[in-house]
Formats: sequence, C-alpha cells, structure tokens
Amino acid sequence: MPQKEVNIELPHGKVNVLVGGAGPKVVVLPREYGRRWTPFHDRLAARHTVIAPAYPGWDTSERPEWLRNVTDMAALVGLALDRLEATPATIVGLGFGAWVAA
Repeated sequence: MPQKEVNIELPHGKVNVLVGGAGPKVVVLPREYGRRWTPFHDRLAARHTVIAPAYPGWDTSERPEWLRNVTDMAALVGLALDRLEATPATIVGLGFGAWVAA
C-alpha cells in the first residue's frame, strides 16, 4: 500500500500522486485503464521510493481542456514530477505509460 497520497497543484489543475517505499526513485506510469497500487508497486517499494501519478483526466487528477494528445499528457506529468522533486528517477511505463514515457 502507498504511504501517502499527494495532490500536486499545477496552473492547469491538480495531479494526484501515490507515493510509497524508500530508496532510489522509480516513477510508474500506469496502463490506459487508470492507476492502481498493485503488488507490483509493493515489490518495487521494498527497495525504492515509488511514485505513481494519475494521468490528467484519470482518477482524481484534473484534465485541462487543451489536453489533446500524449505529448501534452507527458508534459503535464513531467511538470508534476518536477513539483514533487521526483527527478532524477527511473521511469517504468506500463502499457500506455510506455508511450507517455517515450
């Protein structure tokens, strides 16, 4: 289970982030059906600080009207990670998350 849930306020709305574990940072970008904390996250959190953002428009994250494509989404996720001081980090993209990471 994540240790905390954080809402990152951006000029374009908030991005919800789950954080758990301790150690080197790993950002897990979720599949296309939304973010959930799974046993995979727990295993990573045993040795890493796991940061799991919800995409704008998914879960409780807000979607700006101008968001139209994966590039826009990646930019917003990047801004949220910058605000969280979550970089440098290893990025793990699951399914759709791999596209966002690319």
